[in-house]
Amino acid sequence: MRLTQGCFSFLPDLSDEQIKN
Repeated sequence: MRLTQGCFSFLPDLSDEQIKN
């Protein structure tokens, strides 16, 4: 979900979880 990271880059919680996943 690399594209999701860009969209949720402004969200610390989601961004952190997405990067870990």
